[in-house]
Amino acid sequence: MALARIIAPQGLMNTELKSKAIKEVARVLKSALGVSKEEDDTGIFTMCVEIDDGQWGVGATIPTLIQLLDIFGSDVSEQRRAEMQRRFPERLAA
Repeated sequence: MALARIIAPQGLMNTELKSKAIKEVARVLKSALGVSKEEDDTGIFTMCVEIDDGQWGVGATIPTLIQLLDIFGSDVSEQRRAEMQRRFPERLAA
């Protein structure tokens, strides 16, 4: 049995991104554990933990979601940024 935890700012990962991340984590853990691709992966658990706005600190500042993306060097598409803006307009102010 294996447990993985993906920690991200709330609003960063939509359902599609979470699904892709969970599949990739399962693939990597199966490989690391020596489980073949054909074997069942029900012993692999992945938690997606979203950290609320205002709970991330960088140095002595509390950045917004967009500021975090810039700090992380993220290459989020304009479409994804627009989606986040619609979902969390108050969290994306610069």
